Amino acid sequence: MASSGVSSTPGVNFNYTYDGILERDIVFCPTVATPAISDLFRVVETARYKIQVPLVTSISNIVKKSVNCARAFSAGLDITNATISLVELESNNSWCKSDFEQTLNVGNNLAEEMLKNGVNEWDPSGTEIQTIIDKIVLDSLRRDTFRIFSWGDTTDADTNWNQLQGLWTQLIADSDGSGTYCVQRTSTGLGTGVLAGGTALTALAECYTESKITLKQVPNSEKYFAVTGSIYENLLASYEANVNGTERQFTNLVAGQGDQGTELTYRGIRVMPIYAWDQDLADPGNPLFGTMEHGVLYTTRDNHIAAIHTAADAGTVSGWFNRAEREYWIESHFRMGFGTICCDLTTISR
Repeated sequence: MASSGVSSTPGVNFNYTYDGILERDIVFCPTVATPAISDLFRVVETARYKIQVPLVTSISNIVKKSVNCARAFSAGLDITNATISLVELESNNSWCKSDFEQTLNVGNNLAEEMLKNGVNEWDPSGTEIQTIIDKIVLDSLRRDTFRIFSWGDTTDADTNWNQLQGLWTQLIADSDGSGTYCVQRTSTGLGTGVLAGGTALTALAECYTESKITLKQVPNSEKYFAVTGSIYENLLASYEANVNGTERQFTNLVAGQGDQGTELTYRGIRVMPIYAWDQDLADPGNPLFGTMEHGVLYTTRDNHIAAIHTAADAGTVSGWFNRAEREYWIESHFRMGFGTICCDLTTISR
């Protein structure tokens, strides 16, 4: 009798390897968090090109001894302005069907499950693929926007960093005497490399004591220290070590500082760790790469303006399928600028 080609030995004889159960829930690896722009800066909307902020100076020594009918007039005061220019920004991305298939190549099982069929198989609109694309682009917009606000430098050749003059670019220039805002800079620099124990505590103390009186008198609730993660951890280590085995030290170790360990403070002023700054400073493209690794910003929220034409646009993307190119396109478009206002209300350490 001729063989039928089927094994006579009982058992499973599938011609593929079992790859396990396909989990449809997509896991997004976390990215570095950024604080809300409104936590650090006063957000001003509606301007398309420029914002002119009127600045009124103070006057003093106007009271004199009266001399009969003679009258002497003191000089008036100047009303100046700070100009914040907005720049036009955009992002553009595209994906082809083959990109989806390569991206989802888990034996092409995910591609099989998530892509459409027939003439529409190139179009991810309304599928889980579109959800993935929108989410990763919006996350990148969030991180890029904060990075540009923090480190943008129009004199840099790198197009990833030269969109506008950012926070640290302005403050460093002004604290070095080359600008107009006369920002205070502490007498001791932080240098680069690993921080020695107690460095952060010293830096915050210098920011506090070397600031102008106008900043010192601002209520603590209206001020903050924004610091790199390296400064935050160094400060926390000092807090843990400086209470000599007391019950408070144990509490520091297990719960941290502030309200049930949720917030660190220095002399009643909030200390905000911004680990995104550490990541940005480690990027070789950053104009300050190699010259700055640690930073402290002591200021008030209202002393810095983030100008955004329409705030919603900075966190909005629009996507569509281009049938002629067989690509899915996604874009964003917005305008923003940044400016520091009063010179006496900011102190930095770096």
